Amino acid sequence: MDSKVPMAAFMAVKASNNTVGPIESRVMVTARKLHTLKVVESQLSELRAAEQATRPLGSPELVQSANAASAVRALPSTLDSDDAIAG
Repeated sequence: MDSKVPMAAFMAVKASNNTVGPIESRVMVTARKLHTLKVVESQLSELRAAEQATRPLGSPELVQSANAASAVRALPSTLDSDDAIAG
C-alpha cells in the first residue's frame, strides 16, 4: 500500500477535527445566544454527522497492519525523563 494513503487519511481526520472544534466551541455557542437574545427567530437545526463511513478492512494483510498500528497507538504518549535519556 502506498505510504501516502495513511498520511492522507490522518490529515483528513485532523482537518475535520480542527474544523469541528471551533464550530462547537464558538459558532454554535454564539448562534444559541443570538436566538436567546431574539436576534434571530429560528432555532438552530440539528447538525448531522457525516453520512459516509470508512470501508472496513477485509484483507488479512491490512487487518494485521491495522492491529499492529493500534498496538503502537496504545503506548503511553509521554516518557519519564530517565526513559528519554536512555532512548
